[in-house]
Amino acid sequence: MLAYSLNSEGQGGRPEMDGVNAFGFPWCVYGRTPDIEEMENDLPLFIPLSNHWKDSCGHGKYRGGVGTVQIWVTHHVPYVFFMAISDNSKMQTPQPLFGGYAPCTVPGLSITNADLMEQMKEGNGLSLELFPMLKEKSIGGEWQNEFFGRATRPVNQNDVITFGFATGGAGYGDPLEREPELVIQDIKDQIISDWSAQNVYKAQYDPETLRLDPEGTEAARQEERQNRIQQAKPYDEFEQDWLGEKMDESLLAFYGTWPNAEVVAPPFRP
Repeated sequence: MLAYSLNSEGQGGRPEMDGVNAFGFPWCVYGRTPDIEEMENDLPLFIPLSNHWKDSCGHGKYRGGVGTVQIWVTHHVPYVFFMAISDNSKMQTPQPLFGGYAPCTVPGLSITNADLMEQMKEGNGLSLELFPMLKEKSIGGEWQNEFFGRATRPVNQNDVITFGFATGGAGYGDPLEREPELVIQDIKDQIISDWSAQNVYKAQYDPETLRLDPEGTEAARQEERQNRIQQAKPYDEFEQDWLGEKMDESLLAFYGTWPNAEVVAPPFRP
């Protein structure tokens, strides 16, 4: 069992500080994340990417810690057999507090007939930056996006077995209350993206120099607070609308009957 992804999840945000990045496994805090070189020596794997997973944290006044992402490639053998267990692929187990955000869910990504090794051999400047790679599908081959938990299957040499994702921790408190200087530091540390800084935290800054605009940030946050007030409604009206909502049919197999969540299948935590 390769448990790197389990043992490098982000910790949830705390009342007075952020969660720890890649802190460990909540049910086994002493679980170990082995060195990449050790993994490659012990297993028929090549791991060209092993980083913090940017934006995997739940945002908040005190954000959750980010998790990690790796790419696992079948190496030195004709094929391997792969299977995966998972939670947090359809719905997140960790939930935020006091206006914080939940962390992102975990996709099951793989690439068959991948040309990753060919590109690296040719030295054509392939970037292993995660977001551009996912957006542009810069690794050629047949990309698959499915539930992270997967039944046993063969994976051929040089194919991408999976992107090994470890989820982040949940956020604590309203992101609009986060110190703007901490937002800028998170950008510098590659913990959050410019998109999150500008759209979630409403931070205003020079994108080239990352120089903060405190007055612009406060104005943007006040505008967002006013937008929230405009979108608000009395509780009775909210409840009437809410009771008319229904979860997507594809999720009811995991949730149960709507809205009472009566069991319709053997219990299974996605």
